[in-house]
Amino acid sequence: MAEGAPVESALESSTYDGITLRPLYTRADATNEIGLPGLPPYVRDSRPTGAIPTGWDVRQRHADPDPAVTAKAVLADLEHGVTSVWLAVGEGGIQPADLPQALADVLLDLAPIVLDAGEQTTAAAQAMFDLYERRQVPASEVRGSLGADPLGLRARTGRPPSVTRPRDRAREPQFGRVSTAQSHRR
Repeated sequence: MAEGAPVESALESSTYDGITLRPLYTRADATNEIGLPGLPPYVRDSRPTGAIPTGWDVRQRHADPDPAVTAKAVLADLEHGVTSVWLAVGEGGIQPADLPQALADVLLDLAPIVLDAGEQTTAAAQAMFDLYERRQVPASEVRGSLGADPLGLRARTGRPPSVTRPRDRAREPQFGRVSTAQSHRR
């Protein structure tokens, strides 16, 4: 630490490419520069307001196999500040066919849905796509993740993944921010 430097500087570290990381950042450190999506300063996602317009995503995991219990818990969480839903589907959770019941009262264009379906990823993805279609959710409003992680599934189970593509939807627009990559870890 250089003489006369603030004591907090002793807690700073540097990345291999020379960027200094401080131990604490405050609102005063924020930049007003928002740039364009995909360009410096890289503070936005594909939408002008960023990946999460409010700045935070509060996600609750639901793993009860009873779709009625899950539906009630999901609504209670969304009413009390949760902003997205993480559903265990298949082993240890609801069945893919139960997704419509579990999400019956959820506004799918507002609450991102993240699936954790393991070996039932294809069936769960198909059920979600069917639900979006039945509810007439515009593709541009769909948010969430299918949670497809065939390598992680093999690492966890030792079995080769059996992930197939959901039925052909070439006639339909691509869904907006539905990711096939798992964005969460246990």
